[in-house]
Amino acid sequence: MRCLFIIVALILVSCDSGNIYFNSGFGWRFTVKNSSIERTDTLSLSEGDFWYPKLKWDLKVENGGYAVEKLFTDNSEMIKLPSPFGFYLNKIELVPHPEIHFPINTGDSYESNYKADSQDKSVDNLNVEGTLIVVGKVLFGKGLLKDSSWVINAEGNSSKGKFTSTYYFHEKYGFVYFKYYLGKDTIEIELNQFSVTEEWKSKQ
Repeated sequence: MRCLFIIVALILVSCDSGNIYFNSGFGWRFTVKNSSIERTDTLSLSEGDFWYPKLKWDLKVENGGYAVEKLFTDNSEMIKLPSPFGFYLNKIELVPHPEIHFPINTGDSYESNYKADSQDKSVDNLNVEGTLIVVGKVLFGKGLLKDSSWVINAEGNSSKGKFTSTYYFHEKYGFVYFKYYLGKDTIEIELNQFSVTEEWKSKQ
């Protein structure tokens, strides 16, 4: 059944110019590993509950969870996701959010200057000056996906110092892999499930 969900989703999301995350009824689930914690947590991404267009990140940890809805951009020119929130993910705000522009070309770079929005008071409202660079396309073989994906390196500079990340973007699945280098901590977020809800299928 899971394979059927993936096949249907691939047909419907097949595009190379955005409009991936506007498909109501689709869901992404990721594993999350923090180099400082000896466990694997779960992070899901879905359509927001209250006001469209928002996406909801939902982090599940050992003794609880945290969900947040954020605005996003997904059109023929670019995709920009909000960064995930909650617990040890709050410092991710110090690195530019996942972003890619169309058409995609190796060497493309984007500036990203913003005020951090974080539940961590030491991070919230800090000015971040960031850059993202498309470094090329590689064969990605982690988790659910085994296919070519675009690699984007990001760097953020603030009063807390310089932090970096690497994002992998696939034309059908969207952003499938995130790796953040935050000082002593390395956080790895990897897609392991892509699904279509029963509600969405019933409308087709």
